[in-house]
Amino acid sequence: MKKIILSADNNLKLYSVPDEVADDLGKYSFEFNQWLFQSPYAEKYRKQGISNDKTYIYVVYNEKDFIEYLNQWIFPDNPSVFIENICEFNEKIPDKYAAYQWYNF
Repeated sequence: MKKIILSADNNLKLYSVPDEVADDLGKYSFEFNQWLFQSPYAEKYRKQGISNDKTYIYVVYNEKDFIEYLNQWIFPDNPSVFIENICEFNEKIPDKYAAYQWYNF
């Protein structure tokens, strides 16, 4: 397990995730995004909007939803866990966390 920082334009949070996730966070976040739009299990995240008389689908989620996805669908036998809040989104990451990878959804 490795530690990473996740946020969704809110507080930065430290999580412990499987090594594979930390080593290829871009891949797993991309796959999560695909899942949000395609999986019947992700219906609760989808919303419908209208712009210029055209209907479109968008998704609403945060970093907790990403962790839930990892734990339920990708690594159920190696769950990710929340460790602690680090700081607010607009604050500088404290030096002791500077080496950790950070992803903002």
